[in-house]
Amino acid sequence: MKLFYHPIERCEVKHTMVRIDQTQRECALEHHCPASCACPVGAYFSEVGDAYRRPMAWEHSGGSCV
Repeated sequence: MKLFYHPIERCEVKHTMVRIDQTQRECALEHHCPASCACPVGAYFSEVGDAYRRPMAWEHSGGSCV
């Protein structure tokens, strides 16, 4: 029996654990995040643009993505 563990990280906006072996868009669709939300775990996804590689960007927006 093979066990494969997906890399995960805690999302402080949605208060849940998210898989980071997917794209940021896939994660946003899965967790119903609005497009205007700056993702707090965006720097950990493998296929994100440089504009989203700021892990604390959601804090600067006032955390209004909930």
